[in-house]
Amino acid sequence: MIAMRHETDARILTFGTGPDCDVRAHGIRTDEHGRPSFSLRYGPKTVRIQLAVHGRHNVTNALAAAATAFAVGVPSGRIAAALQQATLTSGGRMDVHHHGQLTVINDSFNASPESMEAAFEALQDIAGGRRMIAVLGEMAELGDEAGAWHDRIGRKVAKTGILRLITVGGTHADTLGDAARALSSEVAVARASNAREALSLAEDLVREGDVILVKGASALGLEVVAQGLLN
Repeated sequence: MIAMRHETDARILTFGTGPDCDVRAHGIRTDEHGRPSFSLRYGPKTVRIQLAVHGRHNVTNALAAAATAFAVGVPSGRIAAALQQATLTSGGRMDVHHHGQLTVINDSFNASPESMEAAFEALQDIAGGRRMIAVLGEMAELGDEAGAWHDRIGRKVAKTGILRLITVGGTHADTLGDAARALSSEVAVARASNAREALSLAEDLVREGDVILVKGASALGLEVVAQGLLN
């Protein structure tokens, strides 16, 4: 899209983490709950932002909102205050709950390869060295590349350090699990055909101190798993 900036007379603001971005984030860190903070820079002004939402990927969302606000003249102080108060209104999107020493990350609203990888990064930040478990459903609407994408995500599971994996679905769930197992012998994999089976497996698996991520295509209804563990 940036290549088309000369096709319009409208004012254009870019955002990101690169040094040439008009609205830029630098110094990104996360707290012990996986909530990111960063320095927001626009022109000569820099302000420190602490987001209330979880996951480093939400820094990009915050930058998009900030760029829009700067473009219409909103003062930086007002932008900073609004970003720090922002929360997610729809359920199943990086919804983090604590039940005793167990932490459940309900990200079951939907899944794509990019959001899976973002969720793994958030899982690592939130876990902070605690044992990580993932209940992952198949990803939908990936066409002819579905097998390759599930293989890639399975390998990412192993690289993330997830030690227990429950996959949910059919053939693609098997592909995901097989890829994780192939890359690391430390990953224990089980497969469930539906959300209820996944919940039963997860209940037998989790213990105090674990951090468990629940994510998959919305059609699988994996919110049942997150809610069941919390109940």
